Amino acid sequence: MRPEKTMSSHSQTLLSPEVWSRKAPATAAVLTASWMTTLPVIVALTVSDCCGEAAKDAGPVSVSNSEFGFRYDPMKWLKSDRTLQGALVRTRVLGNPTDRDREILEKKIKAILTDQKPDGALSDHILHAVTQTGGRIRELIELGASPDRPELKNALAYVLKHGGKDKGEKQVGLGMARALNLMGAAEKSAVKNAVKQKIDRSGQWNHTWAGCPWTPSSQLKQVWDVRVFDDRSLGVIMKGLKEIEGKLNSAGCP
Repeated sequence: MRPEKTMSSHSQTLLSPEVWSRKAPATAAVLTASWMTTLPVIVALTVSDCCGEAAKDAGPVSVSNSEFGFRYDPMKWLKSDRTLQGALVRTRVLGNPTDRDREILEKKIKAILTDQKPDGALSDHILHAVTQTGGRIRELIELGASPDRPELKNALAYVLKHGGKDKGEKQVGLGMARALNLMGAAEKSAVKNAVKQKIDRSGQWNHTWAGCPWTPSSQLKQVWDVRVFDDRSLGVIMKGLKEIEGKLNSAGCP
């Protein structure tokens, strides 16, 4: 696949034959906290981890700054919850899945793949089928599906056929870059470049008022997943979490 002359340097890096032809390990991106996990759990675990690692620019933040705290004890919930979210946290964060957790995750994998289209797409969205297929690829791998699974290879082929982006998009985004990296179709350098651009533009999306209601948490989760590629990641994440915390406190949300 040859990049078009009108593509940005970022897209050229991602879509160059050199990048596509060299296999990257599927475990290149750190997946400690899945973007599918509910935001309250991400806040609890992310804040705990980030405060221990870095985030100097954002200042000290901890769960105790919340005026209302959690409705339920998170650790008690983790031991007993039988939903997909509980299985994800036990598997991806704690690394201690139960047999039932594995069954729950496999059931979700099969449910997603049931909707796969003949051309390999995992979405039929009229505008964002490629982007959403990339998101599904990430989700499936995080659920435990192997990149070698035939259905995922078909989804990858669909994405590559469309250059990793939907019609009208100027460049391949961070989420897609990570999906391709997980599938062994893009090098770490492609993800690093994508997260750099994401963080460079954080002033445009790292606010509770930016985009759709779910945009801030979705964007923070994307950066969290690839935080090892840019030293500024934790500062950006903590800034976003601090704003979310402030809004929850001011709204009186327990």
